[in-house]
Amino acid sequence: MGDKAQIAMEFILLIGVAFFVIVALLASIMSLSTDNTKMKAYQDMDDLGRSLQQEFLLASQLEDGYTRKINMPITIGNVHYNTTIGQSNPTNSYLMIQYDGSELFYLIPPVTGNLTYGNNFLKKNNGTLTLN
Repeated sequence: MGDKAQIAMEFILLIGVAFFVIVALLASIMSLSTDNTKMKAYQDMDDLGRSLQQEFLLASQLEDGYTRKINMPITIGNVHYNTTIGQSNPTNSYLMIQYDGSELFYLIPPVTGNLTYGNNFLKKNNGTLTLN
């Protein structure tokens, strides 16, 4: 009878160890998944910021009368974000993208107006860039 009890205890102990190993593996996989999701969100927001920066730089180098429609989605990869255009000095502005407590900054030429979700129109008149 003692042998059966010992076998039962060893079996329960092995089940407990296996359960602990499975929980540890799942926790590490979830941690990696969260890190990958954050990295993907950063890359998506950086792509948005760099493409907007290029649009503003291109518009500043072209002739008066340039017009471009820029569509700003509400979310990028299921992540909500906000954009702000600020004036750092008379010769430069900056584009700030905020999401999940993070901020990304991009140097752009002076621009008047703000970006909104949906369609935005970037225009160059008399050497000045305006939005909407």
